[in-house]
Amino acid sequence: MEKFEKGAWNKEPSGDLKSEQQKELERLRRENASLKTDLDILKKAAAYFAKESK
Repeated sequence: MEKFEKGAWNKEPSGDLKSEQQKELERLRRENASLKTDLDILKKAAAYFAKESK
């Protein structure tokens, strides 16, 4: 397990696997950015409506 913890995340896959993983990583990063934007909008809306209800 120690070997896995030290090096597994630093190894780069080769060939098609790398390309597929890179595509997935890019997709997940875009999705993450979109979700962060959505969350920010929802937080602002919640704050606005909380202020209005007082």
